Amino acid sequence: EEEVRGMKDLCSSVFLEKTGYVYASDVPELSRLLYFCNTNEPHATYPNRYGEISLNDAMNGKLEEFVRLNYPAVIRGGSSQALRDWDHKALAEEFREEHVNALIFDGAEDGSEISAAGMTFAEFCEYSVNGFEAEDSPLANPVIYLLLTTRRLQGNVAMDPNPSAEKLIHLLNFVGFEDSVMGPGLKEAWSNIRMGAGYDYPVHIDCFENVLVQLSGRKRVKLWSPSSIEAWKPMLNHKHWPGTTEEERRRGHLKTLLDDERFGETTLSAGDAVYIPSMYFHSVHVDKDSEGGDSWSVSANRYYYEGEVGGGDWLQTMHAKKKEEFKMYEAKVGKEVC
Repeated sequence: EEEVRGMKDLCSSVFLEKTGYVYASDVPELSRLLYFCNTNEPHATYPNRYGEISLNDAMNGKLEEFVRLNYPAVIRGGSSQALRDWDHKALAEEFREEHVNALIFDGAEDGSEISAAGMTFAEFCEYSVNGFEAEDSPLANPVIYLLLTTRRLQGNVAMDPNPSAEKLIHLLNFVGFEDSVMGPGLKEAWSNIRMGAGYDYPVHIDCFENVLVQLSGRKRVKLWSPSSIEAWKPMLNHKHWPGTTEEERRRGHLKTLLDDERFGETTLSAGDAVYIPSMYFHSVHVDKDSEGGDSWSVSANRYYYEGEVGGGDWLQTMHAKKKEEFKMYEAKVGKEVC
């Protein structure tokens, strides 16, 4: 207790009064202390754990503090799922004949290649929930999901796979997360909805602030700090997915690095959300229903940035948040990751 009181005094006298906050990229241990000091939790010496706040706290400015600290936080007790029925049977009935381009990859290959397949929304739900027959797909472990997004082609980086699915895109109006809780100066870049049953999404990073809102089902989120970049070696031209193999990451210094920089995992139920700071490595895994259900999941991502995308303010913010390990990796590959 005395040690915690001493650290609280250090936080308040040296950093909170003089600078307001400090980025995790600059002094990671002290930024963690700032979070624990602010929340009065006697766990200041425990690194790498999610913060956890209520939706009410988030709406009253608490989430803004996590954004300033570049520190991940789980938000419990939202009401997004109450805005409409996200069950796959209800959605299939509503959008049955809507044509979509579903995204398919081989889960056995960690999603190294993604292809699109045209079908009706009802067919997508059928494949997603009940799986593929062996003769329907050449993939060892076909994984299918649907992506709806407000993002369009930006510098040949990403494109909406369903630009004509106007009725489905309307679902993005029901995400139910207020932009204002992120704090002043942040703007929404775009929003996504992903839906499907039993799919996992490989480890990757986002170069934007990311709020993942769970709308239906349950999803596990695993998280690692940006300092673990050497263990992942993100592929710059392939969604920042890992350039190392699972076998390589299970042994030696890569395993030690991932163990040190792991934030563990959190499970989101319908209505929960998690703030994932930019450049944090993360993966998502759909959980089966606790009562033996079909593992259907719907989640939304809201991405935010500061300043102008590609402009000085945004680039300065990204650079300030990069840890030394991140900068060293960029120097080695000769290109900026974010």
